[in-house]
Amino acid sequence: MKPEHCLSDEQIDQYRNEGFVVVERLFNTDDLARVDATIRQMTEQALAGGDFGKVLELEPEPVDGKRVPRRIFNPYDQHETFRGLAHDPRLLDKIESLIGGEG
Repeated sequence: MKPEHCLSDEQIDQYRNEGFVVVERLFNTDDLARVDATIRQMTEQALAGGDFGKVLELEPEPVDGKRVPRRIFNPYDQHETFRGLAHDPRLLDKIESLIGGEG
């Protein structure tokens, strides 16, 4: 039985022929809101701590007066929100469609 969130045969063929596949709307608005809130929280905490360079890299110029993260270093290790995304069946099932599962 195929996992619930597999890629379609057409998507798998595209990946094999083109080397990539685009999956639209993998995560829903609640998922994205959670990620956004986590990034904001991490940014505020890093800036308040003073040594933010170990956690994130900021855009050189503020946007609307706020410092904006350009990159979070090792997000998987930094916060459970990112670990949750990496282990989400909606993502893993699609990857397993391409490379096979455990066993």
